[in-house]
Amino acid sequence: MKDSILSLTDQKSGCLHMKIVIVGASDLGLHVAKVFSDGEHDVTLIEADGQKLAQSAREMDIGCHLASGADISLLEELAKHSPDLLIATSDRDELNLVICALAKSVGFNRTMARLKDNLYLNAGGTDLKQLFLTDHIISPDMLAACELMRFLCQDESQHVTHFGHGSVEMHKITLPKNWNGQNTPISQLALPQEVTLALIRRNISDPHAQRNHVSEIGLEHTLIFPRGSDTLLPEDEIVLFGKSEALETLRRFFGLCAKSAKRVFIYGFSRVTKHLVSKLIAADIEVKVIIDDQENNSEQARKWAEQNPEVILVKRPTIDKETLVVEQLQSYDIFIAACNDDQDNFCACLMAQDIGCKTVGISLKNPIMMDLCQKRGISLCVSPSSLAQAQIMSLAAGDSISSIVSLYNEGAYALQLHINQSNPLVGIPLMHLAKKLPKELVFGVIESKGRIEIAKGTSIMIPGDNVTILCHPKILPQLKQLTS
Repeated sequence: MKDSILSLTDQKSGCLHMKIVIVGASDLGLHVAKVFSDGEHDVTLIEADGQKLAQSAREMDIGCHLASGADISLLEELAKHSPDLLIATSDRDELNLVICALAKSVGFNRTMARLKDNLYLNAGGTDLKQLFLTDHIISPDMLAACELMRFLCQDESQHVTHFGHGSVEMHKITLPKNWNGQNTPISQLALPQEVTLALIRRNISDPHAQRNHVSEIGLEHTLIFPRGSDTLLPEDEIVLFGKSEALETLRRFFGLCAKSAKRVFIYGFSRVTKHLVSKLIAADIEVKVIIDDQENNSEQARKWAEQNPEVILVKRPTIDKETLVVEQLQSYDIFIAACNDDQDNFCACLMAQDIGCKTVGISLKNPIMMDLCQKRGISLCVSPSSLAQAQIMSLAAGDSISSIVSLYNEGAYALQLHINQSNPLVGIPLMHLAKKLPKELVFGVIESKGRIEIAKGTSIMIPGDNVTILCHPKILPQLKQLTS
């Protein structure tokens, strides 16, 4: 038992190796391939475009096959090596479903298909997973729309994610500039008893951030896995776990003002736009969508607007500050840039800020731009590929990890572990485990027999418990081994 726990602190030893086959060098496929490759898993990429495949081989330590993902002979050959998972991420939904069906027929254990088209995502009574022998369906654009919607339904300083079917919440809060508790250690703060502070995101120039439980996530910010002696500073962004009702008191505790969105202004027509608008309409939120009349999908947008008369669709030859002022952007609560070009989205957000829109969000194809956007004060940055990657990591982890959320462009993970009978963590007080586990791991909430307990030093886990934790990505593979 002791050796199993100690091995969790070693990035090399005890890491549970996975064999992953990815079909399609799409944005999502390449992003997932890099994450698994960086985690020292065996990754095989199948791509029919030789140029894309050659570039991938140069940039990542992966196996490559120049072929169609529907090449049955290649799938049969790969199946002989007992891969753990096949992920179909080509740009064609139909091909992804067929690939998964073929992979299952030749012996692949588990399959995932990336789908984009609402025609398949809203298939009604048709069970596509059963029809095409697909274990999981991933929709990056739908995930991004859900993330944006959660933000729109909350105040601008508080972001909420649910675990355990909603019984446990993770709140991400930005402390106001006038926060006056910076001289009080966290252990002495009068936080609600049923709340755990799990992570701090801070300006990297702060001298208090340079400690051994710190992870740098960019040029401007750092992540702190806090201890009781740490303190909070104004404008820190903090992550907390707890019961829903207890976390509701945090807004008052930190002196935050509530703000909800009634009118939303969206720039660009994309799949994220369509998913988000359908949710806004259902929530009775007024929405205006503005697009460049020169966009390739301008005609698609017109037909879509005819089918959704609740939407105000505006088409203009160019989108500039003057156009946004004429369309009364300043009278809307929130501006979201969600076209298919990251640079255009970024520029649109800057224009919206210049006009006076205080709450601005953006959808990014390339998650590497998140740091830049957050530096410029863009309130919410979502990346469909990053969100899908987090979901794929959760599903790849199997039954032991039931849900996972990526934070700060994969700088940290919030996840829920299921504790089974053989888990070496069973029966040991957390105060003793803390000496043997990585410093970049924080226990948040323990769900046990229908009860929710905030993790404390005296807490003990038993088989059947679900434990919500926050950790650095480097220890995720060891966590999977520990809970398998």
